[in-house]
Amino acid sequence: MLGVLRAIPLPLRIAAVALLFLAIYGLLGKASSSMFVVVAILLWTLTLVVWMYDQGWLNPLARVPALSRFLGFMSNRAAVTARLSASNKAPPPPGELDDAERLRLYSAAQEALAALHGNDDARDLIYQRIIEPAAANPGNPFGSNAPAVIVLIAGPRGIGKTTVAHAVAHLLVGVGALKTAKIVTVRPTDLRAGEFGSAIQLGRAKATAAKGGALFIDDAEWLLAPPDPYVGQDSPGVDFGMTVADVLSQAPGEAVVIATMSEEALGRLKEDAAHARWLGKLARREIVFDDLDDDALLDVFVSTLTAMNWRLEGDDTAQALRRLLAELRHRKGKAFDNADACRQTAEKLMEITSEERPDLAERRIITREIVRLAEEEME
Repeated sequence: MLGVLRAIPLPLRIAAVALLFLAIYGLLGKASSSMFVVVAILLWTLTLVVWMYDQGWLNPLARVPALSRFLGFMSNRAAVTARLSASNKAPPPPGELDDAERLRLYSAAQEALAALHGNDDARDLIYQRIIEPAAANPGNPFGSNAPAVIVLIAGPRGIGKTTVAHAVAHLLVGVGALKTAKIVTVRPTDLRAGEFGSAIQLGRAKATAAKGGALFIDDAEWLLAPPDPYVGQDSPGVDFGMTVADVLSQAPGEAVVIATMSEEALGRLKEDAAHARWLGKLARREIVFDDLDDDALLDVFVSTLTAMNWRLEGDDTAQALRRLLAELRHRKGKAFDNADACRQTAEKLMEITSEERPDLAERRIITREIVRLAEEEME
């Protein structure tokens, strides 16, 4: 009985005690009946919402950062699922996750996606095209006879594609489409580092290691590198892709491949006949992120500044920064990196503030005057 009580979230136990005291006060005539009714309705409405969230019926609410944190505090999914797991299920095989761990990863991944600025439509497509079908059909989470699915995530530099890739992998873990949370990363430098003698060796090693989890091809433009005339007819990217597809075909349904790239690279990859040979062996899902508009870019900058414990003085400063960031993007064109540009601009503004206005630096405030000085230096 005590274990069952412990599985009930502490805030809800407090609510129950509060109702009990209100009932006692009501019986003693020290609390009005109307007060008791209002408090009871509020407390048990909260109880119902938290319980429904615990059951997974209100998971879309977790996309709202503030609500997600509040409901995460109020609920006690880990305790409930751990109790059920201990009583009804055998421990998972080594490397696999129990229900509580899956729920934790799923919630964290939802928060990571929700924290990205702009591109709400692309985030919705992730749930509609990838996560919801996987949750609805655990026996065939990707709705395909292909040995694996490849998720192609395209968009501008510094928009959060790596964050999205990790979130997609963990969401798939959360709904049970993947057995483990491991993410095996392939980087453009892996072939040049000397650890692997060829793209075939690289593909075999990485795909084998990724079974049960996700194979993440970071900055996948290198797949389009031209072939080496002294080695063979195919490019390293084609050799790598064909090897990955062959390895995963030996263990169908055990892994997902996720690749990030620019939208231009995605177009070239789909049009290339050699790459079509291995891409055709996998179930393909595409998610394309648009460039941030000026307001979303300003939101990224403000988040960057907040993470450094600085803030803007007011709306005039924010609008001046909005214009400055738009001008920087115009100058750099396709080479513009959203996240890196915001970080560098924030560091520049903090440096100028420390030099010109030490009083503001102590309070960690950026003003319109500082933005104007930064504009002059960047001209």
